[in-house]
Amino acid sequence: VLELLAIGAALLGARRLARTHGRWERGARGEERVGAILDGLSGEGWLALHDLPFERGNIDHVLVGPGGLFTIETKSHRGRIHAARIDESMLRQALAEGRRVEQATGRRVEPLLVFSRAYLLPAVSRRGGVTVLPARMLPKYLTRYGRVLSPWEVGALGERVSRALG
Repeated sequence: VLELLAIGAALLGARRLARTHGRWERGARGEERVGAILDGLSGEGWLALHDLPFERGNIDHVLVGPGGLFTIETKSHRGRIHAARIDESMLRQALAEGRRVEQATGRRVEPLLVFSRAYLLPAVSRRGGVTVLPARMLPKYLTRYGRVLSPWEVGALGERVSRALG
């Protein structure tokens, strides 16, 4: 009987571990997808920094470019998501990451919450100081900022972020 209970507990633990691993793997793929989009902007003067340490986790991406300074928290949820129903903890996390980079650089940061696979309604929204949008809209969204940083400022600010958080 004890052996059967031990086997059952092991199977239950393995199932939970598989679910957790699956979520982690989906999250990593989502971050890689967003990272590839950001890296694709380098020809337009953008510098993407990935996976920077932050408190008990990481900042998925920091983007420095002609349009300014952005932190990007990536979520890999899929399906149709109503912006009004996004979990407040996701917004707080994105806002805290933005504030941390502001403290490190002394520059204004725009925190973004980017969904790598979801269809958002509305497509772009602002909640609690955080802009929420799907990954596919990132390049277009960033172009609306125009040019606020010179190429020299982009490099210097990217170096400051790397030294402070890297």
